[in-house]
Amino acid sequence: MIEKSYNLIARIASRLIKFFPNQKVKHLVNAQQENWKRLQTFTFNSPVWFHIASSGEFEQARPVIEHLKEHKLQIIVTFFSPSGFQAHKNNSLLDGVFYLPFDTQSNATKFLTIVQPAVCILVKYDFWLNYLLELENRSIPVCLISGLLSPNHFLFKWYGREHLKRLTNFACISVQNEETRQLLEKQSIHSTVTGDTRVDRSLQLPETVYENTFMQNFSKNNTTILIGSAWKEDLDLFKEIHSELIRQNVKLIIAPHELETEFLSWIKKEFHAVSLSELQNNTMDSSNANTLLIDEIGILKYAYRYADIAYIGGGFGKGIHNTLEAAAYSIPVIFGPNYKEFIEAKAMIESGGAFTVQSKSELLHVLLDLFQSHQAKKAGEQAKQYLLNQQGASKQVADKIMQILNKYDEESAETQQ
Repeated sequence: MIEKSYNLIARIASRLIKFFPNQKVKHLVNAQQENWKRLQTFTFNSPVWFHIASSGEFEQARPVIEHLKEHKLQIIVTFFSPSGFQAHKNNSLLDGVFYLPFDTQSNATKFLTIVQPAVCILVKYDFWLNYLLELENRSIPVCLISGLLSPNHFLFKWYGREHLKRLTNFACISVQNEETRQLLEKQSIHSTVTGDTRVDRSLQLPETVYENTFMQNFSKNNTTILIGSAWKEDLDLFKEIHSELIRQNVKLIIAPHELETEFLSWIKKEFHAVSLSELQNNTMDSSNANTLLIDEIGILKYAYRYADIAYIGGGFGKGIHNTLEAAAYSIPVIFGPNYKEFIEAKAMIESGGAFTVQSKSELLHVLLDLFQSHQAKKAGEQAKQYLLNQQGASKQVADKIMQILNKYDEESAETQQ
């Protein structure tokens, strides 16, 4: 009954979505139509198929993909979000990047008939019922990597029962923490705690060659706070204490979560900010500016090298964004109150490498304490130590996938004899 209801809703939604007035939705519909043409003209060679929800989850898949590429495998990736697709469509690490067609029975059948993957790798918790059913019908092994589930996840609700059943047939499930393992164990689903593969990717970042002379000159000889993945609620706190930070000779680098024109204009006005694009086009001078606005996609993870302290956005909304990338640069991390679902944030708070704030007064208190007590360096080292203690998950996961692929090849060979 659940499966029939799900399929009915999926079919109706896939037909009605084209009539939505939202420009982002219209773009997705058009992109999906173009996607089928690209799929049908691409040459697939029993690829390893990663399905990834968005750019954030790609950072969890990337170090695993790097290990698998050592075996000369064809790697393709699908995204559902346009932002994920746009960010990685030209990624040289990947052999093919596509949108995942809407989750209907006919789309799942058509997609898998074209692609014929050797294995499907899902990241974190992005499950689509019809694709799981069709993979099962075709005996294509499925793995979940960096799985992270909570008791209120939809899998454990009555309407997630059919999805949960599919997990019992997964070839491997690697999870981030013991809580997730125990939740699955209660459902008689075996999994292994390997940790978060993002850790390995994050530790690569400080060693990656990257230089931005504008950010380097802006932050040189100044205490600099980088506000990463910022929402308006986060910046409202900084707006209230901005004058005090200027008195403390502190500079801000702001990297908004979304580059909406109206939001960028608001930041420039409220913080008297100069933007990176203006500096690159020689239309602005940063010598007297106290705030630099990053209005480009894809450089935040490298920009933390120019900061002394990181503030990570999202904590006054649905949840904080990536704290690991900042911690990799041995700088302390600060964020808002909505962090309880993030095991790395809780662990870094306990170790003294991260701090949570709920108001402008708390934020100012934490910042002044880090400045004046010279504790920033020590806190940053504690944040980095968390990553060093958690590294190595990617190699474990990649080795398991290779075992499954080798077994799959052996079984295919026996079938053909």
